[in-house]
Amino acid sequence: MDSKGLLSMWLILINDSDKTFMIRYKSG
Repeated sequence: MDSKGLLSMWLILINDSDKTFMIRYKSG
């Protein structure tokens, strides 16, 4: 796994967790 692949993986994880956090926050 190169650093570029690792970075893109982290971006996907961060983006995904950010969406689920917003959904949880909105649903109360």
